[in-house]
Amino acid sequence: MLHQITIGSLPAIVGGVLLCCQPVSTMAVEPVKAATQPEAPPRAPSLTISFSNDQLHLSWNAIKEATYYQICQAANGASHFSQTAWSLTATSYGRDLSLHRNGWSAVRYRVEACNAAGCAASNEVNALDAVLRTIDYFAISHTKADEHPTVSIALSGDGSTLAVGAPDDSSAGIGIDGDQTISPRAASSGAAYVFTRSGDTWSRQAYLKASNTSAGASFGFSIAVSNDGNTLVVGAYLEDSPGSGVNGNQGGIASNSSNAGAAYVFTRRDGHWSQQAYLKAFNPQANAYFGRAVSISGDGDTVAVGAIGENAGGLNAGAVYVYARNKGLWSPQAYVKAADIRTNAYFGSSVALNRDGNVLSVAEHNELGGATTRANGEACDGLTDDIDPVHVFARDASVWSHYVHVRALTIWYR
Repeated sequence: MLHQITIGSLPAIVGGVLLCCQPVSTMAVEPVKAATQPEAPPRAPSLTISFSNDQLHLSWNAIKEATYYQICQAANGASHFSQTAWSLTATSYGRDLSLHRNGWSAVRYRVEACNAAGCAASNEVNALDAVLRTIDYFAISHTKADEHPTVSIALSGDGSTLAVGAPDDSSAGIGIDGDQTISPRAASSGAAYVFTRSGDTWSRQAYLKASNTSAGASFGFSIAVSNDGNTLVVGAYLEDSPGSGVNGNQGGIASNSSNAGAAYVFTRRDGHWSQQAYLKAFNPQANAYFGRAVSISGDGDTVAVGAIGENAGGLNAGAVYVYARNKGLWSPQAYVKAADIRTNAYFGSSVALNRDGNVLSVAEHNELGGATTRANGEACDGLTDDIDPVHVFARDASVWSHYVHVRALTIWYR
C-alpha cells in the first residue's frame, strides 16, 4: 500500500531517510520491509575426493539454502578441524598435496554449507584414499574382486618415486615386469609396483615379483625405499623357503621354514630395476614372520627387518635383523633383541632407520593381547610392562648397542 505524505519547502525525514527539498507536493513512498532471515542452517552436503597432478580435488553437491561454503581439515589424525578455505560459492576446490611431507596421509577434510543461521558439515574424506585410488587405476588392473590391492606404501625422500606393496596379488610372474596373469598356483603371492614422477605426471615404472614367487608368501606386505628412490626393500613375511643369511636357498619348504619369511632388495640404474639381494634370518624358524616390517636408511646402505614371531628368549618375543651394503654386496650385521625380552612382545612389529642408518627404532606390539612374561618367567606388571614400548639402538662403526627405551606417558588398557 502507498502512503501519501505532504512535503513543504524544508527537508523531511521519512523512515530515517533524508528527502531532498521540494516544493509543496505529494510523494508516494514504499514502506520499509525487514530482511528475511533463514530459519535454520542448510542441509549437509556430500563430499567426494580425487587426486591427480599433485592436487587433491574436493567436490560436493550444491545446497539450495547455502550462501557460501568453507573447507576444513584435521591434520595428522587430529580430532579438531580448522578452516583452510572459506567464503566459497563454487562446489569444488583444488588443493596442492606434497607427498614428500610427513603426515599427508593422515589429513582429513570436510566441507561445510553455511548461511546466516549456521553451518552443516559433510562427511569426512581422507587424502590417502584418493591417492591410492589413483595408483590402483594405474596399476592394479588385474586383481580379483576379493583381493585387497594395496597394503603398504613408501615414498622416496625426494618425492619422485612411490613404491606400493600388493601382498594379495595372485600372478605367477617372477622377477621384474613378469607375467601379470592371475594364477590359482600363485594366490596371494604378492607384488610391488613402482611409480615415478616427471613434472606433474606420475607413471608406472616397474612391476616387481619375488625371485621365488610362491602362493601365500604375501610379498609386498611391507615396503621401504631410500631417499633417492634407487634402492627398495620388500618384505614377504609368509615366505616358506629354508634358506638363511644372504642369497641362500630360495626353493622348497622344510618343517622348520613354514612362514619363516624373507625380504628382497631391488636397485634401480638408468630407470631399470633388478634384484640385488635375497635376505633371510641367520636362524630361520617356522612362524617367525621375518619381513613383517622393513626399513631402509636414507642412503640405502642399511636394511632392518622385523621378525615378530622369533622365539629366542620367549614365545613370540621377536627380533630384528640388520644388514649392511658395501660396494653392492649385502651381509648380516646385527641380530637385535629387546633389552628386556618378554613373551608375546612381538618385538619388531615396526622398524625405522635414520638417514645414515646409525640409529634404529623398534616397536613392540602385543597385538593379540596375550599375557606377557619376562625371560626369567616373572609376570609383567600390567600397568607398565604391558604398554607397547619403543626401543632405540645406536651404531658405532658396525657395533650396535641399546640406547634408550621409550614408553608412552598415557596408559592404554586393552
